[in-house]
Amino acid sequence: MSTYARHEQTDYDTLLRRHKLTRDEARQVVKVEHDEMLRSWAKPVDGGSTTSPDRKSQWPPCSPGRLTEPAT
Repeated sequence: MSTYARHEQTDYDTLLRRHKLTRDEARQVVKVEHDEMLRSWAKPVDGGSTTSPDRKSQWPPCSPGRLTEPAT
């Protein structure tokens, strides 16, 4: 996720290509934005623990080729 966040969600690649920064320089420039993004992705939506439970246990069994959502 870290690489995705850096390359796809920041100006990292533009800094490398257009501004001719080294990788270390470009990483320094996007570091705060990158780190904040990773932290926000780690925050629980419901205010609970950041450790997610086994998601498979929340889904009912379904037949092959047919997806169903858990009942709410």
